[in-house]
Amino acid sequence: LVVSHGDKDHAGGLQGVLSNIKVDHLISNKDGYDHRSLSVCKAGMEWVWNSVRFQFLHPPSAKNGSRKLSSNNSSCVLLVEHPAGSILLTGDIEKRIEKKLVKEQADLLNIDVLIAPHHGSNSSSTGAFIQATSPDYVVFTTGYRNSYGFPDEKVVSRYKEFGSDLVNTVSHGMITFNFSDKNGLQLQPGYREVRQRFWHSKV
Repeated sequence: LVVSHGDKDHAGGLQGVLSNIKVDHLISNKDGYDHRSLSVCKAGMEWVWNSVRFQFLHPPSAKNGSRKLSSNNSSCVLLVEHPAGSILLTGDIEKRIEKKLVKEQADLLNIDVLIAPHHGSNSSSTGAFIQATSPDYVVFTTGYRNSYGFPDEKVVSRYKEFGSDLVNTVSHGMITFNFSDKNGLQLQPGYREVRQRFWHSKV
């Protein structure tokens, strides 16, 4: 289980998950969690499982400056690569870290699916980062009528101008992508589309 960082909207349900699901190994950006097998993410950590490659691109190790970063900017950034496609999970990183990734690891950033940094806040998703990642799909993880107004309209416009397909947990619910050697990358119907409640029906 990977927890990007400790903010409540990312880690608030962690204890409930750990209480109900067996988690062999927990990875996060800090070592303050109570778990028998805990690792702190840092750039360069990688492993392969069932032909899928996982690699952390950020944060750097403590000796290289991660202690100076804010909670958002110390988020674990995880690249997941399958022969059929790739996905980048960015936590809540902001423009400063996007710039660093583009400068230092641009060769790893060209991906198929991007979890929009910081839920689509205008603190993130710079034009340079969008150009470097060139995502086919962008996922906004937001709540209905959230107080922050995520995703920001400027951010949505930037992704649309690039030509990415946008999906949002508000309208889709749980979002699933299938990666297969036979069919490539496929976005599955959203949970709320498949399990639509009767009060969502048109009359």
